[in-house]
Amino acid sequence: MKVENSVFTRPSGIDYRWCVAGAALAGVSMVFLALRCWFFLRGQSIAVGLGRMLELTMIDSLFSLVSFSGLGGDAARIILLIRDHPGKKLAIAMAVMADHLAGLVSLSLIFLSSLWRSLIASLTRAFWELGSFNLLGSISAEVWRWWR
Repeated sequence: MKVENSVFTRPSGIDYRWCVAGAALAGVSMVFLALRCWFFLRGQSIAVGLGRMLELTMIDSLFSLVSFSGLGGDAARIILLIRDHPGKKLAIAMAVMADHLAGLVSLSLIFLSSLWRSLIASLTRAFWELGSFNLLGSISAEVWRWWR
């Protein structure tokens, strides 16, 4: 990338439509993350409002960014939920960890589907290359036999 095309040297070249689209997608992602955790907490009979869950999800994301791993955000969410519901420590910890595991499984499924698609494309290309190599080899053998 050339330096003169960088946003840092030309801040006026920023297309704010992309910034707005990115912020909108980040907001949608936050809502879905909060909804997923809310379902896990409801499964443990822990009543948390969707607004509070969205707030906890944003706090989780902040702590995940500034701590050494993603577990800092989960720890913050667990601590804040235990403050709201002190008698349900184990249920809260299990619900948050199940939510974390569900995120890992969904990310794994996305990765595996991408890998499968890439593998099918590679096998298809290899099949056509092998088939064309075999066809050209057969044709050249026939031409050579005819030429002699």
